[in-house]
Amino acid sequence: MKRFRTVPAKRGQLKVQWGKSDGFGPALLYLWGGGGADKCDARILSDAIERPQIERDYDKGTIMNPAIKEVPSLAAELEARGYDLTTLKITIEQKATP
Repeated sequence: MKRFRTVPAKRGQLKVQWGKSDGFGPALLYLWGGGGADKCDARILSDAIERPQIERDYDKGTIMNPAIKEVPSLAAELEARGYDLTTLKITIEQKATP
């Protein structure tokens, strides 16, 4: 069984990585380090990576009034293309204030 090391986010930092949270199985974890980086910022990353996307479906509607269809999330699409999400790591830091 593979072990996952989760390093906390630093102040002003958002992180996405594979890991295990208390009481939950392994999954993508969204971490924030305070100092301006908070839970709502991590939610933006979560939505971008794991929420299914919505597209216009011109095959089922008209040009002026297309139908709407749901397509796989970024994470699902990457997995379908053969990528290993357990290796995903994203770190972004807030800009330094002058």
